[in-house]
Amino acid sequence: ATAASYTVTAKASYNGMQYRCKVTNEGGSVYSDPATLTVTAAKPVITAQPGNQSVTAGAAATFSIAASGTGLSYQWQYSKDGSTWTNKSGATAASYTVTAKTSYNGIQYRCKVTNAGGSVYSASAKLTVVVSVNAPTITSVVANKTSAETGEKITWTATASGGEGALQYYFIIYKDGTKVKTRTYSTTATFSYTPTEPGTYKARVYVKDANDTKTNKLSSGVTVTVGPLTVISVKADKTSTTVGNLITWTVSAAGGEGTLQYCFYVYKDGTAVQHGSYGTAKTFYYAPMEAGTYKVKVYVKDASGTKVNKLSAAVTVS
Repeated sequence: ATAASYTVTAKASYNGMQYRCKVTNEGGSVYSDPATLTVTAAKPVITAQPGNQSVTAGAAATFSIAASGTGLSYQWQYSKDGSTWTNKSGATAASYTVTAKTSYNGIQYRCKVTNAGGSVYSASAKLTVVVSVNAPTITSVVANKTSAETGEKITWTATASGGEGALQYYFIIYKDGTKVKTRTYSTTATFSYTPTEPGTYKARVYVKDANDTKTNKLSSGVTVTVGPLTVISVKADKTSTTVGNLITWTVSAAGGEGTLQYCFYVYKDGTAVQHGSYGTAKTFYYAPMEAGTYKVKVYVKDASGTKVNKLSAAVTVS
C-alpha cells in the first residue's frame, strides 16, 4: 500500500479498523488523520423461493426456501388476503409444513429471513386445498315433532356420514327466520330447545370432519303455538358463594295470555326471608348476609290472572 490511495475488501472482522497514510520525502515524514472503516453486514439473499402447494384436505404441504448469508434466522408468516401478515408460531426453519384443512384453502405463506444486516421476505406461495371425495354429507335434520306448544321441548337430530375422523355438529335454532339459539361444535348429533314464544322453528346443522371439511343442512319447520302458562326453569348464576356476594336468579317461562309478570321469594334453610312484588323483570338479585342454603321460588302470572310457580335449586352460602 504505497500509493496515494488504498483499497481494501471489507470483511466483518475489519469493522472499526483505522487507517492512515505516512507521507515521506527528504524533509521527513508526516501522517494523515486516521480514518475508520465501518463494515455493515450484508442482508440475506434468498436464492430459492417457495412454491405453490396443492394438496388434499388432511395431507401435508411443505413450503421451503434457500438463502445465503451469515447468521440467518427464519420466520414463516401467513395471510388470508395477501396484505395482512401474521407470524406462524414455531415456524422458524427454512421450511414449514402445514397439515391442510379445507378452511386453509387460499391462504398464502412467505418467509422472513433476518441477520445482522436486516431482513428480507420471500415471495408468497399459495396453498390450495382439494376437498376429499370422502367429504361428510348430511342425510337429514329431523325434529321429534312437527308441532308443539310454548314450554314444550323440541329435539332435533342430525344424521350424517362420510368425512375423515370423528364428525362434529354445530346447531343454530331459528324462530321465523331469526337466530335465537346456537350450540358450538360437539360430537353429539342432537340438540334440544324449549321455545317460550309462538312461531315457526327450524334448526340448521353444520357438520365438519377432522380435516375441517364442512357441510350444512336446514330442517323443516316446527309450528309452535301458545300453550298453558309454564315455568320452564329458575336458575342461579352460581351453586355456591360466600356471605355478601350477589346471586342472580333468572326465570324462563312460556305460554299464558298477554304479558307475564314475576314475583320472587327468597328462602334460607326453608324459611322465607324476603319477597318482592309482581313485575316484568325475569331476573332477581340477592346478596345473602348469613351463611345457609338459599333457594328462590318464582310465581308467574299472566294477563288472565293464572298463576304457576317453581322452586330453584339450592345455592350454598358460607
